[in-house]
Amino acid sequence: MYTTVKNIGLALIAPAVSVGLLLPMAAQDAGRSRPPNVDAYHRQVKAAIEKIPPHLGTWVGEDQDVPTAAQKLLRPNIILSRNYTDTLTGAQVSLLIVHCRDPRDMLGHYPPICYPANGDPQSGEGAPRDWVVRESPSNDASPSRTISGMEYVFERQFRDPRGMSSVTRTTVVYNFLVVPDHRDTIRDMDALQRAAKDYKRRPYGAAQFQVVFSGEDNHPVPSREQRDKVFQALIGPNLPVIDTLINASQATSAPGENSTVTDASNTPVIPAMPVNPATAANGSQAGSDLTDGPRGL
Repeated sequence: MYTTVKNIGLALIAPAVSVGLLLPMAAQDAGRSRPPNVDAYHRQVKAAIEKIPPHLGTWVGEDQDVPTAAQKLLRPNIILSRNYTDTLTGAQVSLLIVHCRDPRDMLGHYPPICYPANGDPQSGEGAPRDWVVRESPSNDASPSRTISGMEYVFERQFRDPRGMSSVTRTTVVYNFLVVPDHRDTIRDMDALQRAAKDYKRRPYGAAQFQVVFSGEDNHPVPSREQRDKVFQALIGPNLPVIDTLINASQATSAPGENSTVTDASNTPVIPAMPVNPATAANGSQAGSDLTDGPRGL
């Protein structure tokens, strides 16, 4: 049996983009048209993630608290941090989903930065992965999607408190990102940064998913084949959530919603987004006073 990542919130705190990158983008937002369905889209994304069931097949979930500092850093629309336990085997895995209203708040917050910043060095290079998952794993005719993402491995050595031996903790993270009106999921920060520069898509934000496996010497992480099955079990039934995230243009507003400020020509405008001081801060300082929570972003 492998163990869960007890607190995956610390990885929300890590070095991010510099204020030099954020300020020009914030200035560019001033006076630009705001898509009329943005608020509706954010609301629908939040509702979809909130509805992710705590029971998925044989897996039973328990929500974990996210540190206040991580909330302030990312300014999320929603964060889901949940540990799942397989009722048949006792195996455990963590699911982390965060959606930010502004993709710039997520830049730089992903496993290769955040885990090492919190004491878990990366082992080897990340491996590009393409997982084919079905909404109903037992029904080959059910809707399917190829999820393009990355697989990362991190290892930390520490003293076993029960003895003098050294113990290695291994964490494997399956990671992918979603930006609106992009047909496929994306693998890394390069693609997210391109989305952050697109002023038409930027107001919709971005999302990041992580499925996290953790084990130690006596209870190693499962094989890749086993991990892929767990990924299918957790992500497959939630393909409609990914569809909601991708299909921003299909979000509909309620009557009277999204009243906007207009300029002299009666064109709707969006005010400049203030730079998040926490995002522009040095990562080690941002996370220095945290002792709990998700470690993956």
